[in-house]
Amino acid sequence: MKDQYILNSVANALQILDLLSQQESLGVAEISKALGFGRASVFRLLYTMEKSGYVTKNVHAKYDLAIKFAYYGALVVDRQSMVQASKPVLEKLRDTYNETAHLSMLTSSGKLVFLSKHYSGSSLQMYSRVGEERDSHNTASGKVMLAHIEQERAEALAGGFHYEPLTVHSITCAEQLLQELEQIRQHGYAVDREETEIGLVCFSAPVFDHRGECVAAISLSGPTSRMYGRQDEIIQGVLAASQAISVSLGFGSQRSARRA
Repeated sequence: MKDQYILNSVANALQILDLLSQQESLGVAEISKALGFGRASVFRLLYTMEKSGYVTKNVHAKYDLAIKFAYYGALVVDRQSMVQASKPVLEKLRDTYNETAHLSMLTSSGKLVFLSKHYSGSSLQMYSRVGEERDSHNTASGKVMLAHIEQERAEALAGGFHYEPLTVHSITCAEQLLQELEQIRQHGYAVDREETEIGLVCFSAPVFDHRGECVAAISLSGPTSRMYGRQDEIIQGVLAASQAISVSLGFGSQRSARRA
């Protein structure tokens, strides 16, 4: 029985990519014969994927997978490594304060995406799910990452955000965001002051890799009264956890090597 939700054109393109992953340098006729697709259709799909950077065409009009897939592969491995490295640390952070812990990162478009979530036992906690994307300027993790990436990129992203307030506490313009990013750089952590949801506060700190680049953020979120009631203690716990994860990813190893 045919799946009504499958787009044939996308399915055909994926079959072509699978074929190119198994065999090197194939032409339109060879792909058409191997998959039973019409040559015109194969050409259009290859042309589209070439323009998008997913395949390359050599001087003999043969096609191969593009280097973009190496980037995607490395990205998947890095994400999995971060999730695994952060798991015991975030579970300990959650258990210590009985609040919900997250690991997140920025997408290329500047959105925040949740990579992992560790639920607390509290009946009141932040709603989120792994893989969900949110506007980074409304979240502690998004702001802490924006504060620790290249300033030129952060400014460009800030200038392109759509500042639709979620609560009365939400950031409403690029100037306000950039001012807060400067404060975050000075303090080393970020706060979501009920900017996403009234009644919920979140503290976040950056995670650095072996190159010293900010590649993710961790956070702890919970009800306003509990989070502010132990604010200093929780912030120190989040900072210590982010440092532990950074060290596990090799942060500081280059400086140690240079001193040696």
